Order: sequence, then structure tokens, then C-alpha cells
Amino acid sequence: MCRDKIAALRRIVPRRVWIFLALLVVVFAFVTLAQPRVLPFAVHTIRADDTMLRQAQALGATHLVQVFSWSDIQPSPERWDWEYTDWLVRAADYYNLKIIARLDKPPAWAVDDATALNAPPRDVNAYTNFVRRVAERYRGKIAAYIIWNEPNLAVEWGNQPPDARAYAALLRAASDTIRATDARARVIAAALAPTNENSARAQDDRAYLRALYAAGARGTFDALGAHPYAFALPPDAPRDANNGLNFARLLDWRDIMAQNGDAATPLWITEFGYPTAQPPGYENRVVNETQQAEYLVRAYQIARAQMPFVQMFTVWNIARDLPPSDEQAGYSLVRADGSYTPAYDALRHLDKQAVISNLQSRLTVHAPRSTFAVLARDAIVHLGDSEYPAPFVPLYGTHNPSVDWKGEFYLRDADLWGARAAQDWTLYVELMQVNDFDSRIWVNDVPLAPPFLPVEDFTSMWVTAQFKIPASALRVGANAVAIRDGKLLPPFQQLGFTWDEFQFRNVRVMPP
Repeated sequence: MCRDKIAALRRIVPRRVWIFLALLVVVFAFVTLAQPRVLPFAVHTIRADDTMLRQAQALGATHLVQVFSWSDIQPSPERWDWEYTDWLVRAADYYNLKIIARLDKPPAWAVDDATALNAPPRDVNAYTNFVRRVAERYRGKIAAYIIWNEPNLAVEWGNQPPDARAYAALLRAASDTIRATDARARVIAAALAPTNENSARAQDDRAYLRALYAAGARGTFDALGAHPYAFALPPDAPRDANNGLNFARLLDWRDIMAQNGDAATPLWITEFGYPTAQPPGYENRVVNETQQAEYLVRAYQIARAQMPFVQMFTVWNIARDLPPSDEQAGYSLVRADGSYTPAYDALRHLDKQAVISNLQSRLTVHAPRSTFAVLARDAIVHLGDSEYPAPFVPLYGTHNPSVDWKGEFYLRDADLWGARAAQDWTLYVELMQVNDFDSRIWVNDVPLAPPFLPVEDFTSMWVTAQFKIPASALRVGANAVAIRDGKLLPPFQQLGFTWDEFQFRNVRVMPP
């Protein structure tokens, strides 16, 4: 039957059309094969804000690497704070950036030495509970999770001697948790710091990687993280230059993976950069701004053309408000005054095939949404100047007094179409114990109606208030909701209390 249909088509369609279609297929195949492969391009931020996400998108990034700090998210065993990561997930979605979340920076309560940086958890189950809660909350919204950071350095292992077997156990537990909770997310083994040292302070990354495989780590990760810092050498420096501490260190890690039967697992560069400034004692790592631009572009081109096993390329970093003495500041693609370095401009104009992906995402037709989250129901903000027991949570941001809060939500063109752009919107917020007459609320600096939070009684009950947002106050992109605590009236300003004490949650905006 199939042959008969083909024969019929041959009789109907002229021979020259068949020849043209065949030539078209050949040309398409040739052009496709001639194109360089797509190597996803990411940028690592230290603590992203809206400006940094816009800069990452303009750079042509498809992915964003960001620490999901355990100590920030779970500051005590009973308390969870999702405000920042909730915002980040919303914002990254708006800017078409896929999130790669690094899960480390444990809280003091979870480690033996609270003074040590990144100490391994006292109880692996506490860490996997954190991992599970993150994966559950953001299921389907996180592209990959990096499990810890540079564990072959004592400074990233609680000032303890590096222990590949212990990290392998942590990696396996976290991997099992993620795969059981969000099977589509990829698990990335922590990148190792390139070093030739073997001491209580550091273990040679190659020896550590072999020890990881000996401990049974194969199969627990979907990609091996990599930090192939080049120590001021150009990325095409010989493999043995600087005693092997250069960009070609990637080949050493690849060889070890192949020797352990793991050649099918890719490498993800999750940090890479060249600093233009460093603290005293690290001057041998410094390049000038022109070299920084040239070397970063060349490294990407080498990885894409010559290293098919590298499947992610991340530049470290975009940062702001860092003091010049901070070694991270020297790597930033954005200067302290907000201007762009030559490296930023060079990477922005680099053919990464990522801009096409971002353009396709931006051209995607989005259906208008019915609700826009600003603050989740389980993310409570307490404003005032006094600490109270439950049901009150600690003061917002640990500041005292803490009297200001701002949250952001994002609108697309489709969300402000038709009647939605002409009629008032509504903001809902759940409040507890507002007693002052001067606590105010705005959207994009425009007072709402009413402009004040409603006064309630002194009982610890949640009540829902609603406010009208003038449609003219809204805009495509980031929109900010601001709440400011008011001062108590004089009769209540006693015993040192100056500000009202109230808290709120479940802030959401809805169109007409």
C-alpha cells in the first residue's frame, strides 16, 4: 500500500520538484553540519537582583548559576524563608533564564563548627531534608542542582581535611533525593578546585576525583562540575603549562572519568573567569581588561569547537556592591559604577547560539495569567522594632527597627492587554495585628486605594485586606509592591516601643 502511494505521488509531482526537494535536503544537512554546536552559556551571580538578571539576559545567557543558601532558607530547624528564592524563580522565568541552583552554605545549627565556612552537615539527613524541600517547592522550575562547592579544599569543607568518601555519601544522598522528587532536574557533582597540593588544607583535584570514583560516586551525578581556572594563562596554553594548572585541566578530569568507565557523563563548567584585580598575594592571577575579554571569548570557542564533552560554559561573575578588597570583585563583568567591562561587551557579541534560544523564548506567545504572586503564604514578613514569640516570626531581614519591605512581580505584554490595561487591578494581602493609622502601601511608588493598611485589633489573627491598583501604575516587566511600617501614636509610645508591630503574608495581585 505504501509503495502504491509513493508511485502515485511520483506521477502527480513533476520530476524537477523532486530534484529541488532533494537538493534542499542536502543543502539543509550541509548547513546544519557546518554550524558550530550549541554550547549553553551561563553566568554566575553572587546574589542576583533584577538588574543582574537583565544584564545576564542581554549577555546572551540561557542559564543562571546562583547559590540557594541553606542558612538563608532554613535559618533554624523549624523556620523556612523562601522569599528570595521564590522571587528568583519568578524573575528568571520572566527573563527566560534557566536556573542552576548550588545547594550549600549550611546554617550554624546544622554543623559542628559554626565558625567554619561550608562545614559538612553533622547529619546528612538534615541536608537531604533541605534538598527535598527545595526540589519539592520548585519542581519543574530548576534545570539542575550543584551539590556543594570545591570539597577538595578544607576551607570549603569546614576547615577539615578533604574527605572524598564523605562527600561521595553526601552526593549520593542528595542525588537520590532530587531524582525521587524532581526527576527532570539534573544533578551536578561539585566542581573541584584545581590544585597540585596534597595536605590537610587541600587535595589534588585529580586524586580527589579518583577517590570519588573509588567511593562509588559513579552514577550519582548527571554531569561533573568544573572550575578550570587558568591562573592568568591564555586558555590555549599547553596542557603542562604552570604545572598543569590551566584551562586544559579539563582534559585531565575527562581522562579520569573515562578511566572509570564514565566517559558518557559530560562536564559542566560552573565557574570560569579571569580577574583584573586581586587582594595582595594573588597578583599572579591578574590580567588586564583587554586580556580578560580575549581569553574568555577564546575559552568559550575552544570548549565549543574542541571539547564536545563540555556541555555548559559558565562565566564567573556578575556582581555589584562588592568592596575592592573582595577577590570576587575582580572577576565581575560589571564594574562597581555599573559600567560594562570589555569582557561583557565581547561576550555579548560572541556567537553563542544562545541569543537565538532567548529570542525564540521572547517570541513565545504567553497566555494572560490570572494571579501574580508577590509573597507566598508560608513566607511571613514581620515589621516593627520588637521581637515577639510565636505566632510572630523574627523581624524582617534581622534589622531592628525593620520598617520597610519591597517585593516584585512580573507582567508580560499579554498580561496588560485590553481591559486589563484600562481597569483597576486588585492587590490582596493577609495581615496580622496592624494597630497604627500610618502604615502605607504602594505599587511602583503609586499609593493604592486605600493608601494605608487597615487598623485591626490586638488579637493574633490573620485577616485579608484588599487594595485597588490604578492600571496606569502597572508596567511590563518588574513591578514593585512596597509596605512601610508607621510610628505608633504617642499614647502607645512607651516602654521604648516606637513602631507598630505587624506581619503579613500571601501578597498577590489579580487583574480585573
